[in-house]
Amino acid sequence: MAVQKGKPYFLKTSGLPRGPFESAEYEEHTVECNAGDLVVFYTDGVIEAVNTQGEDFGSEELERVVALNAGETAERVVTAIFSAVGSHTGDLNAFDDQTVIAVRR
Repeated sequence: MAVQKGKPYFLKTSGLPRGPFESAEYEEHTVECNAGDLVVFYTDGVIEAVNTQGEDFGSEELERVVALNAGETAERVVTAIFSAVGSHTGDLNAFDDQTVIAVRR
């Protein structure tokens, strides 16, 4: 996901995780970043985190959280995402890894 001029949007990517498959082929994407732009990388465990009703956190909620915090530092964006996921899941343990990396230019 990227935020440019305050507007978040998803970068469309797919494929296998990098590293464990020697013969895998990967798509390459280039994103032009200007001063103040933000790029957020996350694993599927973030958007697939479920609450007690079995509902995913979802990409729409991730987009909402990023949009609300788009003017913050990259560190605060990551903290806001994990806080929102934690509020969504409550006391449930994660069933998948949850990794978020945010980079601000």
